[in-house]
Amino acid sequence: PLDGDPYAVGFNGERRAITASEARLLRANPAPDGLAYVESVAGQLLFYHPDWIVQGYPLADGRALNVRDIAWSPDSRQLGLIIQAEGSGDLRHVAIVNIQTGRMETITERAAIYTDLHWTPNSERLAYIQSPVQIHVRDIHDAAELTVDVDTTVDTLAWSPGGDGLVYATRDGAIYRMDSIADAPDLLVDGLDSNTELVWSANGQWLAVSNGTLVDHDLWVLHLPTRRARVIQVGVPANDFIGWQP
Repeated sequence: PLDGDPYAVGFNGERRAITASEARLLRANPAPDGLAYVESVAGQLLFYHPDWIVQGYPLADGRALNVRDIAWSPDSRQLGLIIQAEGSGDLRHVAIVNIQTGRMETITERAAIYTDLHWTPNSERLAYIQSPVQIHVRDIHDAAELTVDVDTTVDTLAWSPGGDGLVYATRDGAIYRMDSIADAPDLLVDGLDSNTELVWSANGQWLAVSNGTLVDHDLWVLHLPTRRARVIQVGVPANDFIGWQP
């Protein structure tokens, strides 16, 4: 809640308080068998499980860290983090926490403006944006990293259901598709507003798009094989999340 103490609600409807001095960035485990949140004052990554036992992992030698974003891997074994670099203002690092061991590994060599963590559906790669014009893709197994240079500022991205390609939206109102992260981007749509959310359907045929101003958005779907678009709703309140029914 915006006011009052944070809490977790179980599937049975029972409510339990989350006792943290600064709890934020709550993310449900996709298993779903837990809830992750960050207590940034103590530098702890905390997990609530169905039996309401709390398990905490220090994020880095007991130092308090400012965690800007967290993203569960689909297999629930890893958690991607964007953390503010110490003593560097708005600059950040990207890190990965192994849930079984609690070990945190920082995967970026230098601090920069990193945003928008996205795991592939098989949890083998993590993509993130380095503002303004680069997309990084990290292979979790061999630590190999591919960098995609983009001509203009990238706002958001989404993986294909198979995890081999992706789509991304740019600040100048365009949407691009890459069937492989090694391919040149293919322009799908342009002339949009700059605020865009993208979700790829599970069958790979459709792309859901929420686009508009900071106040109002239009919702529409794009049939990828034919590139035909269909408007679902116009003038809905601006939103940060859209999703397909499985």
